[in-house]
Amino acid sequence: MIKLTNPLTGELFTVAERDFDNTLTWNQAVTHCRNMGENWRLPLIEELNAMYDNMDEIGGFKDERYWSFTESVDSSALVCSFSRNKKNKASAEFLGCHKSIDLHVRAVRTFSILEKAAMEEQDRIQDQAIRTSDWEREKLDREEEASRIAHERKMEEIERREQIEKEKKMQLEREAQRKSQSEKALKESKFHRGRAEAFITLEQFGAAVDELKLALDLNPNDATICFKLGDIQMKISDFEGAVESFTLGLQCNPDATEVFPKLLEAEKLAKKQQDIEREQANRDSEKRKEKLRIEFKKARQAKIEREKFIENQKIIDKLESEFAEQQKMNAINQEKEAIEQAKRDKIADLEGQVQQLSKQIEENPLNVDLYFERAHLLSKLKRPQESLNDYSMIVKLDPNSTKALIYKAHVYCKIKEYHNAILEYQSALNIISTDASVWEMLAQAYFNVGDHPGEVDAYENAFLANPAETKYLVKKSDLCFAYGFYDMAITDYSRTIVLLGKSAEVYYKLGKCELALQNEDKALAYFYEALVYDHNGIIEFKLMGEEKKTPVVSRLFKESRNTLKVYFTWNYKKEEIGPITWNDVFEERLNTHLAGLGANFVVYRKSNGVNSRIDSSAFDKLMNKMLLEVSRDKYKYYELKEVFRSRYV
Repeated sequence: MIKLTNPLTGELFTVAERDFDNTLTWNQAVTHCRNMGENWRLPLIEELNAMYDNMDEIGGFKDERYWSFTESVDSSALVCSFSRNKKNKASAEFLGCHKSIDLHVRAVRTFSILEKAAMEEQDRIQDQAIRTSDWEREKLDREEEASRIAHERKMEEIERREQIEKEKKMQLEREAQRKSQSEKALKESKFHRGRAEAFITLEQFGAAVDELKLALDLNPNDATICFKLGDIQMKISDFEGAVESFTLGLQCNPDATEVFPKLLEAEKLAKKQQDIEREQANRDSEKRKEKLRIEFKKARQAKIEREKFIENQKIIDKLESEFAEQQKMNAINQEKEAIEQAKRDKIADLEGQVQQLSKQIEENPLNVDLYFERAHLLSKLKRPQESLNDYSMIVKLDPNSTKALIYKAHVYCKIKEYHNAILEYQSALNIISTDASVWEMLAQAYFNVGDHPGEVDAYENAFLANPAETKYLVKKSDLCFAYGFYDMAITDYSRTIVLLGKSAEVYYKLGKCELALQNEDKALAYFYEALVYDHNGIIEFKLMGEEKKTPVVSRLFKESRNTLKVYFTWNYKKEEIGPITWNDVFEERLNTHLAGLGANFVVYRKSNGVNSRIDSSAFDKLMNKMLLEVSRDKYKYYELKEVFRSRYV
C-alpha cells in the first residue's frame, strides 16, 4: 500500500487500487467516493498532483483526465490529465471542466488515528532494525565516501575550468556584438552626414541641419559633426543652436582652438538677437501703455460731457478692467514661465544624469545597478519605452530579478498597457509566489482590463501568500459579492467569520448571496443573525429600506412582530393588555430574540389605543434591568437603551 502526503495539509492518504468502472460527472463522483466507506472521498487537486507524480508506482491509471474535489467556479471543477506522453511534473495539465462532463475517477482515503499510530509503530521497528545493521557498513561507507569526495573534487576542478573558458568565450562574443553595433552606428552616421553635404551643396540648409542632427544622435562624440552643424546654424541665423552645437563639439574635442572664435561670435550674435527681441518687446509694451494712456485721457475728457457721462463711465470701467486683466495675465504668465523654467532645469539635470549613467553603462555593461538608476530617471523624464528597455536588459542579465520585473510592470501600468503589466507580474510571481503585495498589484491590473475572475483569483493567492493579512480575504469576498460569484462569496464570508469573528455586516451579505441564489430559508436565517449583532442599527436600517421590494425581508419583519404579538396573546388576555408594564414584560424573562424586539410592544399598545407614555426614570431602570438579563445570555446590546429611547420613547 502506497502512502502519499497532501502537500498543503501534510495529511497521509492512500489511493484506491483501480478506477471506477464507468466515467462519472463531478456530483456522481463525489457521491460514489463517499459511498465506499469511512474516510473515502474524491481527491483534492493537490492530491491528484501527488498521484500524478507517483502514477507508475500506484498503477492502473488511464491516459485521460480525472476529477478533483477542488472547484474553480460554481459550475466547474479542476481536473488533472494523466497523459503518459508528457510524464514530467512541469507538463502536468490542470484544467477547469464543467461538472456535467463524464470523466474518470480514482478515490482516496485519509488514514484514521489508529492506522497512523500502527504505521508509525511499524516504521519505528523497521528503523530500529536498520540502525542495528548500520555499524557493519560504516567502514565500507567511509572508504566509499573518501573515494567519492576525491572524485567530486576532481570533477569540480574540471567544471571550474570549463566555466572559466565558457565565460571567456561569452565575453569575446559580447565584445564582438558591441563592436558590430558601434560600427553600424558609425556607418549610418556617415550616411546622414553625406546627405547633409548634398543638401548644403543645394543650399537647402534646413534639411542639412536635420540630417546632421540625425548623424549626431548616432555618433554623439563626433566633434566634427557638431562643428559642421554649428556652421550651418550660423548661416540660417539660429545663433542659440550654433552656441549649443559649438559647445558640445568643444566638450568632445577641447583641442579644437579654431572653433573658439566661432563660439564667441555665435554667443555675441545670439545675445544681440535676444537684445533686439527684448527691445522690440519693450517698444511694443510702451506703445500699448501709451495707447492705454491716450484712451484714459480721452475717457476723462468725455466724462465732462453730461450727455455722454454714462457711456464714458462704461468705457473707463472696461479699460480699467482690461488693464487689470492684462496685469493679472502678465503675472500669471510670469509665474507660468518661472514654473516652466524650473521644470526645464529639472529635466536638464535629469538628462545630464542619464547621459552620465549611459557613459558608465558603456564602461560597465554588466552593472545591473546602473541600469536600475537610469531606468528610474527615464521614468521620471516620461520616457517609458526607454525605461522598459533598461528593465528588460536587467532581466536579461539577471533572469531572477523580481525587482526589475515588478518595476517594468509598474511602467506598463503608467502607460495603461495593463495586459503587458499582467504578464510581468506573473513572471515575478513565478519566482516569488509568496509576495502578497505583488498579487495585490496583479489584481489591480486584472481590474483595469475587466478580468473579474482573474482579479478574484489574485486576491485569493495574496491571502494564501500572507494568511495573517485578512484584508485580502475580505477584499476577495466583497468582489465575489459585487461580481455575482455568490457561491464563492458565501464560502469566503464564512472563512471571514471564522478568522475575524461574527459580524452583522458579513451576515447581511451572506443573506444577500443566499437570496440571489433563491435560498430563502438560509437568507432568512442569516438576516436574523445580522439583526442579533446589529449594535448600531445599520443593518436594520438597510433591511427596512428593502422591506417593501423584497418578500423575504417583509417576511422577516412580519414574523418578528407576529412572534412578539403571539407571546403576549398567550400570556395575557387582550382586555388586560392595558395595565401591562415594561417591568411585567422583562420580569417574565423573555428569550433573547423577544428582548431584541421588545420595542414592538410599544407599537402594539398604540395600535390598540392604549396610552404608552413611560416615565423616563422608570424607563431607565427597566432598560438597565433588561440589559442585565440579556447580558446573561452573552449578547452585547451595549447601545440598546439609547436606540430604544431615540426610536420609540
